[in-house]
Amino acid sequence: MGQINQRRGNRVSRAITRVVLDTNLVLSALVFQSGRLARLRLFWRSGVFTPLVSRTTAADLIRALGYAKFKLAAAEQEEWRP
Repeated sequence: MGQINQRRGNRVSRAITRVVLDTNLVLSALVFQSGRLARLRLFWRSGVFTPLVSRTTAADLIRALGYAKFKLAAAEQEEWRP
């Protein structure tokens, strides 16, 4: 994963890699600090790629962050809201 250099005239611009993620991937990347998808969060935060989610996915994520099994405090849930 990374940015792609594109030549435009005399300058080189960096194309942003955009990745479509579903609710389960986003949720796992955000909630589980050491899970196999935790790298997604690191890549996302460092600008390696820009995540794309639909409104439906965002709504599902907000709902799922409130599940008791994740044991997230209200402040933690707010931190990860899109």
